[in-house]
Amino acid sequence: MSASSRQKKGGDIWLVGGADIFTELLKADLIDKLTITIAPVLLGDGISLVSTNLKDVPLKLETTIQHDQVVTLTYQVCKKPLE
Repeated sequence: MSASSRQKKGGDIWLVGGADIFTELLKADLIDKLTITIAPVLLGDGISLVSTNLKDVPLKLETTIQHDQVVTLTYQVCKKPLE
């Protein structure tokens, strides 16, 4: 994937897992929306959402949907820091 991918008309791309590729797409400014689903389970181990070599990325909450005990949060990735 490259910056030219953003200019092509098409639908959403879903990325599940893969902290390294997700981090690289964030750094390349190719992620504009982030949807996170939270289940009521704390895991002691697992795959990180992002790699550790990522600077802060400001997010703006768009929607919160609760499905019984599961919550889905949708964020807009801000191109500029939030004020």
